[in-house]
Amino acid sequence: MVYYDPILRAPRTLDVARHLNARVLNEGEIATRRVLETAIAARSVAEMVHRLTPGTLIMAAGDRDDIMLATALSASNGCNWPGWC
Repeated sequence: MVYYDPILRAPRTLDVARHLNARVLNEGEIATRRVLETAIAARSVAEMVHRLTPGTLIMAAGDRDDIMLATALSASNGCNWPGWC
């Protein structure tokens, strides 16, 4: 019997980058991190901060500096801020 494991169907961030033909600026752990869910950030940081969780791919417009900064701070902090993740 094979048990269901959502990690087995989650693409690596490397797979997503290749599919989008994206230019990777900082590889980090791109080959081992998995995308468990996707969030499209079209709201303010205060309204989407609950989506900044490990395994979430955040998609935002290039001019949304607030979203990029919040995402980077959350990731660099290990997503351990009270009320943030």
